[in-house]
Amino acid sequence: MNPKLVLYPSESLASVQKHFRSHYPFLKLAFYTKTHNELNGNNNKFICLDHTLLLSSFKLFETPILISLANNSTAWELEEQFKDYLDMGVQVFYKNRQIWLETTISDQKSLFELNERGRIAENDQNNPLPIEVPDYKELD
Repeated sequence: MNPKLVLYPSESLASVQKHFRSHYPFLKLAFYTKTHNELNGNNNKFICLDHTLLLSSFKLFETPILISLANNSTAWELEEQFKDYLDMGVQVFYKNRQIWLETTISDQKSLFELNERGRIAENDQNNPLPIEVPDYKELD
């Protein structure tokens, strides 16, 4: 059975991040008021810094929304689900030591693969995985 995020209108962005990290502890989600295209990042002027915002702030809905977190889902597929269901921009980041890398060129990598890269880099601080592609960097 594939894991899912069950999203409710009264749920905060912080709660969504917490539930997502329980499945993929070496990935994180950032939320934006505008969406982006595949292989691109979001413009930081649209980032939602207030994580107490409710999902209903982005789109009104009554029934829960199910977002697939299947291991073989790509970062882009996850971002597209948020765009399609909630009209909101979401960006997946993966960890490489103390640096968070925004998935841009790596949008087609699976959530499992990106999380594993983060896990390996975290557990081997002296020998982190090389960065294969020039994804955007964000300091932790």
